[in-house]
Amino acid sequence: MRNPIDEGRRWLEQALEDLKWARDLAERGGYHIACFLAQQVGEKALKAFLYAKGEEIVLGNSIERLCNLCSKYNAEFSERVNYLMRTLTSSPP
Repeated sequence: MRNPIDEGRRWLEQALEDLKWARDLAERGGYHIACFLAQQVGEKALKAFLYAKGEEIVLGNSIERLCNLCSKYNAEFSERVNYLMRTLTSSPP
C-alpha cells in the first residue's frame, strides 16, 4: 500500500494534468468536453485530499458528497458547499 501523502500527490498530479487539457479545450471551443474535464479535476483534487488524509477507499464522483467527506478533516469544505448550494438555489434578483 502507498503512503497516504504519495497517493494524494498521485491523484493531485492527475487532476492538474486534466486541468491543463480542460483549459486547452475551452480555449479552442470544446466547451462540453472542458466542462466534463473540469468536473473530473474537482473530483480528483478532492480525492487527493482524502487519500492524503489516510482514507483507503474513496468511491463516487459527486463533488458535493466528496466535499462533505472532506469536511470531516476541514470544516471549510462543508461551509463552501453550503454557500454554493444556497447560491445555486436562490432566486435571481
